[in-house]
Amino acid sequence: MKKLVSSILVTGLLLVGCSGNKTTTNPDLASSPSQVAASEAETTATSSSQADTSSEAEPATAPTPKLMLGELKAEEIALTTDHKGQADSAFQFKGDKGITVPFNLNPEAMPQCTLVTWARYTGEDKGVQQVVSHDDGGYDRSLGLDDRGGEWGWSCFTGSQGVLGGFPVTPGEWTFLAVSYDQPGKKTTLYVNGEKKEAVEAELGAGQEQVSLGTNPSYGEYFQGDVEPVMVFDRVLTEEEIQALQKQ
Repeated sequence: MKKLVSSILVTGLLLVGCSGNKTTTNPDLASSPSQVAASEAETTATSSSQADTSSEAEPATAPTPKLMLGELKAEEIALTTDHKGQADSAFQFKGDKGITVPFNLNPEAMPQCTLVTWARYTGEDKGVQQVVSHDDGGYDRSLGLDDRGGEWGWSCFTGSQGVLGGFPVTPGEWTFLAVSYDQPGKKTTLYVNGEKKEAVEAELGAGQEQVSLGTNPSYGEYFQGDVEPVMVFDRVLTEEEIQALQKQ
């Protein structure tokens, strides 16, 4: 009987000792103070990095035009590939006729506007040629090729300030063109392949109440080359929006 009691006591002590030496599986309890500090620092750094990322400004998205000038109809003007290589998506002007669009581009109807397109000059004549225009003789809203802005090249009309431009032309190469007209602010801004020029104190009068592609509706000035339908926006686009359109 005494041996049985002694055996039970010894077994109990062994069990208590094993339980007291048991290692916890909770990683927080198992971590040393230095490990906990390192973990907190890593968490703080991760949170800070996420905050920095979320605070970065998102790039501007390409805006949607109010309308497109020019319907792609093969029976009017021959068609060709556009700047992306898409077939039948650009007009092929040969310097003898253009397209007339019944749209009022006058400052009274649209005080602010931005015209955007891609054009490719394929001619040899370095005269005045219009990609898009509603001019009636007062340097009205027009975009094309001219030599009155300093030297012959991509240019635009600015009303009271005459011709702005003279950007170099590479024949056979698609060129991104945009011009914004701000009548209340008296400013015209021309963009050619990401570069820009501005004319201040530029006020425009009334031109024709129709727009022409590939020609000046009053003076001919026929364009020799390819032009995509022109995007029209009823406001002045930001430089970031212009860049987004160029990347499309």
